[in-house]
Amino acid sequence: MEQQKLPTVKQLQCFLAVAQTLNFRRAAQSLDMTQPPLSRQIQCLEETLGCAVLKRSTHAVELTEAGQILEQQARHILELLSQAVNHLQQTQNPLRIGLTDMLDLRYQPDIAALFHTPASGGKTLHHAPTSLPLLQRLVDKELDLAISVENALPDAALVYTPLHVEPLLLALPASHPAAALTAVSLEDIRDLPLFWFSRARNPALYDKYDAILKRRASRLIEMPQDRLQLLNAISSEQGVALLPASLCHIRFAGVTFRPLLTTDRTPFSVNVYLVQRREDERRQVADMVNRLVASTSNA
Repeated sequence: MEQQKLPTVKQLQCFLAVAQTLNFRRAAQSLDMTQPPLSRQIQCLEETLGCAVLKRSTHAVELTEAGQILEQQARHILELLSQAVNHLQQTQNPLRIGLTDMLDLRYQPDIAALFHTPASGGKTLHHAPTSLPLLQRLVDKELDLAISVENALPDAALVYTPLHVEPLLLALPASHPAAALTAVSLEDIRDLPLFWFSRARNPALYDKYDAILKRRASRLIEMPQDRLQLLNAISSEQGVALLPASLCHIRFAGVTFRPLLTTDRTPFSVNVYLVQRREDERRQVADMVNRLVASTSNA
């Protein structure tokens, strides 16, 4: 059986560009080509189909009846082909997404669902204790996206898209008088040192609150990186700590979590960002960014 000759993808793309603009010059510009090659693609398409799809005059371009039918079908065909290509690319080259252990995204269900459902495409998740090493790996092209607490690595090569603002809660000994309060100020806990981290771990977050904490807290001491060790120290009245709210859903004997208010009575909080490389224009990346931003906007 003789194989039927079919239009090429390029021919369909050229036809749709003309169908959308009804102008060969603008269509050629949108395709980054000159008019003669565009005209040849349309001519070859019409020869393959055996009918005219465009009606040309010196003043206007119109779709023929066949062209109107082809426009609908061509859009559908190219969309199906694009979906197939994206699926294969995601399967062969899954997105590498960096997640910081400073957040527990299980308590952001809309975000967590996108990371763990097959419908959102192939991906591998990479964890790090803080945001900074993830962002460094993103710059080095070892990751494709990263979730960051604050703008932890200012770099012109990175784009920060806001996802949400997460409250910081005070973890304090359940035996402390301030544990009976619904919200705590720094004055209420001046008798206990505050576990705080070094600036190298997250410069942006450190700078955001360091001045007020040094001014109001009785003493700052190095925060253990191990969370269990930190909670044990708090329960034994060795100090207090600020933790993102998503890490405070656990129950730990001897530890209570309360909102901590700044001097103007506003809660402490952190900004959470989705970060990508500015140069990365892959549709796979853009789709994931759009899904994540939409999920937090609808939350």
